[in-house]
Order: sequence, then structure tokens, then C-alpha cells
Amino acid sequence: MKPKSPQLSLIFFALLALEIIFFVSFPLTTAQANAPAPPLDVWFSFQNDTPVQLQSVQLLGCEGTCDQPELLVQYGDCLANPCLTTPPKFTPTEGRLDCAGDRCLFVISYGAAHSSDFPTQGKLLILLPDGAHMSDPFPAFDSDLFDYSTFRGDIAWKVDLETTPITVLPDIHFEDPDSHYDNFWLTFLLTLSVEISVASIFLIVSRRFFSQEVFLWRNLVWVAVINLISYPIVWLVLPAWGVFQPVYQRSMGWFLIFVVILSTFVVRSFTRTENRRRWITTSIILGLIGIPLLTILWALWVFASAYGSTHYPVQGMSPGMVVFVSEIFAVIFETFLLSTFTRKAIPLKYALFLSFLMNITSFLAGQWIFGL
Repeated sequence: MKPKSPQLSLIFFALLALEIIFFVSFPLTTAQANAPAPPLDVWFSFQNDTPVQLQSVQLLGCEGTCDQPELLVQYGDCLANPCLTTPPKFTPTEGRLDCAGDRCLFVISYGAAHSSDFPTQGKLLILLPDGAHMSDPFPAFDSDLFDYSTFRGDIAWKVDLETTPITVLPDIHFEDPDSHYDNFWLTFLLTLSVEISVASIFLIVSRRFFSQEVFLWRNLVWVAVINLISYPIVWLVLPAWGVFQPVYQRSMGWFLIFVVILSTFVVRSFTRTENRRRWITTSIILGLIGIPLLTILWALWVFASAYGSTHYPVQGMSPGMVVFVSEIFAVIFETFLLSTFTRKAIPLKYALFLSFLMNITSFLAGQWIFGL
């Protein structure tokens, strides 16, 4: 007798999906709370009417009117006049300046930032294709100017390249890279609501074309469960490979990918088994041992990845590429799961169209409501 594996698989896969949701809710700040004092992060966003092409950036430190600035750090080679040619004040272990696209990040160690000779004023010397440009002095390292609830201890400046001389003002539109994850639950509920609504309409209208009987409620539950799996990947894992994203997010992304592949393989095997007793025994073992073990491994992985981690790699995908890759992944991954776990009650070509329709609708809804 054939086991009722679709129903049992659905329950087990839902439990694994909820486990992944628990993983992404794990408080990363706990792993950083007792770590060594974090460095000071100073962000620069360059504004121009045309695409910004940064060839070199020198961050200068000074006092008062900044008549005699000194070179603190630099990005790229600045050989044009009036670039400073003196050695930088800070070694690579004390401070570094990384740039990508129209953004730069100056990271200065806690010890250097709180030393007695740390400058109070700053200037930027920016080398563009049309020559070198000097900014007005600005209080580059005064964190008291920035509300902690928004900037989370960071400093963020908007550099207006259209003015002469270049002006540097607080960036009121700054978004901390970590804040991208704050809207996870709100956007997840929106995505789930939109995609279930789209799936309901699609299945009601098109199921007469399917060769097998389609149970609406069961397949809608599958849509919800599949979203529990794919959404953390789209929202948390793939964006972690963008520019200036926390390195610990990339590390934890590999763990989530491992869990998703493992759970997908396990449940796919269950949907094909004909041995009900073996299926139930394996489910109990995985439920009692596998899920708690994954939880323990996740906690250890988070601690090892996030403890004291403050690095933002400059290498990565552009924001547009992140969106493109995420949407392509979501469509392909959800198509595979819909076709496989419904036992092809939804044919592959219909699953592909449904997945595309759900994702493009939820993407447009997110753009409209959140401006994401």
C-alpha cells in the first residue's frame, strides 16, 4: 500500500522550514556583545549627475582651518596635483579606506580612533577623470552628530561632487548594511500574502488543464512552505554577496544553503518511498535528533562567524545584480519544489509560469509599498 507521503512530507518539510526561520531570527548581536570594542565606521556616498568614477580618494585629517592637513589613508594611486605624497598616518591594521562604485568606507580601529592625536576635522581629496578635487573641511569623525537609532554608531557623509569646492554633509538617507534585514518579517508576510493570492487565482483558473486532480488547499500550503525555504535565501543569503555587506552574513549563508539542500533532498526522498514504516522511523529520527542537532550547529556557527566580526568586503555583486540573481533563483528553485513535491500534479511548465507570476507580482508589490 502506498504511504500517504505527500501529507507527511508536507508536515516534515514545514517543520524544517520553520527551523530555518528560527535560524535567521537568531540574535547576532549576542555574539558581538562581549567581543572586543568595534572599530569606527565612516561611510561616504558620492553624489553626481553622471556616474561616479573614483580613481583615488585621500582622507585628510586636520585641526581648525585645515591649513596643514595630513594624509590619514587613501584608496587608489593619487599622483596628480595637489595629492599628498607623504606616507599615510595609519597602517593597514589601524585604518583602511575601501571604495566601490559611488561609496567608500573608512574603518578605523577603536584604539586609533580614541588616541589623543586623532584629528577632529577632515577633508577629502578626490581624483576623478577630470582631475583632483578638494572638499571643504568637515567634522569627519564626530559621531555625536549622528543619531544612534538610525546610524547605529556609524558615521555617514554625503559628498556632493557638483559643488565647488566639494561639500560634505551628513547623509540623512544612509542605511546601515545590517538594517536591510530589519524588515524581514514585514516583507515576508507581504510576499506570502501576495504569492498565495496569486497561486489561488492561478490554480482555480488553470487546474482544468492538469492531467491529475489538484487539491487547492494542499498546494497552497506547499506554496507557503516553499516560501519559508526560499525567502530567507533570497532576502538574507544572496544579498550577503553584494558590496559592503557584513562578512559574517556570507558565512552564515553557506550554512543556510547546506540546510536547504539537505532538507530538500530528505523530503524529496520521502515523497518517493513506498515503505511507510521506514518513512515513519526515519521521520522520528530526523525530528528528534536531526533538527536539535542543526540548531546546536547553527548556534556554534553563528558564534564563530559573528563574534567580533566587523569586516565589510568591498568585492561583491552590484545591487541590481543582487536583485536579478535573487529573482532568478527564486523562480527556478520554487519551480523545482512545486513540481517535485506536488508529485507533478502541477506540471513543470505550469509550475514555472506560476513561480514567475508569483515572484514578479511580489517584487512589484514590494517596490510599490516599501520602495525596495
